[in-house]
Amino acid sequence: MKSMRYVPFAILLFGFVCGLSSAEVSVGTGSAEKSLVLMYAFSGDDDPVPWPIVRLHLPSARILNPTGSDGPRPDGWPSLGRDPVDGAPEVAWARFDGADYEIVVSRWENDQWAVPDVLTDNAVDDRDPELAYAPDGTARITFWSEGQVFWLTRTPSGSWSSPESVDAGIESSTASSPEDLVAYQRPTNPLGAEIFVAERTTVWNPTSLTTTAFAGLDGNGDVDVRLHALSGSVWVDWEDSTGFLGCSVRRASGLWSPPEYEPISGIEDEEAGRQRIRGIVMKNP
Repeated sequence: MKSMRYVPFAILLFGFVCGLSSAEVSVGTGSAEKSLVLMYAFSGDDDPVPWPIVRLHLPSARILNPTGSDGPRPDGWPSLGRDPVDGAPEVAWARFDGADYEIVVSRWENDQWAVPDVLTDNAVDDRDPELAYAPDGTARITFWSEGQVFWLTRTPSGSWSSPESVDAGIESSTASSPEDLVAYQRPTNPLGAEIFVAERTTVWNPTSLTTTAFAGLDGNGDVDVRLHALSGSVWVDWEDSTGFLGCSVRRASGLWSPPEYEPISGIEDEEAGRQRIRGIVMKNP
């Protein structure tokens, strides 16, 4: 078992023999401040299987998504968050409803997971939500569908907005910044992606950061664009080649820096490379 401790999350990865696997999103009760626990398994290849069947001995209140699907296709990966106002753990994911994928979100309330709120309801696949919060507790979710990036918000103690179109793109990412920001990629022909970040003032204003001819470390066209915000610094990083991650930082002027590149030794060094980028950004705010 490999265990990585975050505050307030513990994310545990584990595997089983004989092809069996387990997963659950649960809330630990071993401390005064509850921690969110995500467990999932690898099933014999490089790709983990989202939401396989949970371990039956867990208390039912801790199990968020016991079947992993409402049909023959597995639900998408969960995005975990913690409300900065009341500390409540929260999870968003793309749930298969028997016909297509819809975006849903559930909070830990009264010592159990609430019935998920269904945030989209249409006839197309809504994919890959990412959950984050503004400092005042406003929740944000970005997701993509049919080649378009969308945005949802919920004010503290309020309800979720209707999906709002941001721009043409896929694989979007947001972060806990004071501003409304989304990073995403737009596929280019015949190969690669253009990297964008959009900020909402009265409307969404996209900025193109760069283009890459890379098909991603997984070879599927996804260069894994990620937006980060920490201690006033905001940056975007992405897979630029088998040997480099790209990065662009928003300067104090509001302009984005030209891309810089962090060498990596391959997919096994990707997460460590992103941590090195974080360290560089934090040292040079």
